[in-house]
Amino acid sequence: MAKAKQKTRVAVDLRFVEPAQQPLPSKKAAAPLVPQTEAQRCFLSSLRTNTLTIVRGSAGTGKTYVALAYAAELLRNHEIERIILTRPLVGVDGEEAKIGALPGTLQEKLQFWAMPMVDVLIERLGKGAFDYFLQHDRIRIVPLAYLRGSSFNDCYIHCTEAQNTTPAQVEMLLTRVGENAQVVLDGDPKQSDLKKRNGLEDALMRLEDMADVGAVTFTKDDVVRSGFCQNVIARYAVA
Repeated sequence: MAKAKQKTRVAVDLRFVEPAQQPLPSKKAAAPLVPQTEAQRCFLSSLRTNTLTIVRGSAGTGKTYVALAYAAELLRNHEIERIILTRPLVGVDGEEAKIGALPGTLQEKLQFWAMPMVDVLIERLGKGAFDYFLQHDRIRIVPLAYLRGSSFNDCYIHCTEAQNTTPAQVEMLLTRVGENAQVVLDGDPKQSDLKKRNGLEDALMRLEDMADVGAVTFTKDDVVRSGFCQNVIARYAVA
């Protein structure tokens, strides 16, 4: 009687497997993104239908969370090739932010600098998947000034703190947009550190009525972070 052939197991070194073939680190699927306010619902609708969405609002309204949760969904479902996170290098009082003073490698500095956006992606994708996408350039963190000369196709670009951009920086960013790409500009005009008209307000004035552009404004009534946060924002809103 012939002996059954034994199956030979071959070890595969994942370092030499193409990124698209590598298994994605497992994570329990994130809960569906459900808008908590009417403003969030309008924002999500704009994200699903427009190339550019300009969103204004104070802290705690969920504008960054909704935008990045949506982006994470696109990336995980292979609807885009890359997420690009960016913000202007402007700190408090309009001074240039010095990311070189932050601890760690360049990539660690950039993650720290983009922490509010990174935290949402980690929550929605899982730490393992986030690190995987970052390692394979599927998530890219870049200061706004360094995007000049780039072209964006099959990607989602999120520019936060856009109230500290200049009109020229926003024009540069938007003229980089290619096929199957979308952009979100988010910020709070009341927290602008620039002494002249900022890129967020300028873009709203120039582009709000253009096709494929959506604009959403969050108010103090849309704050979902906490009752305390809502009360603080209401007090500081008083002239």
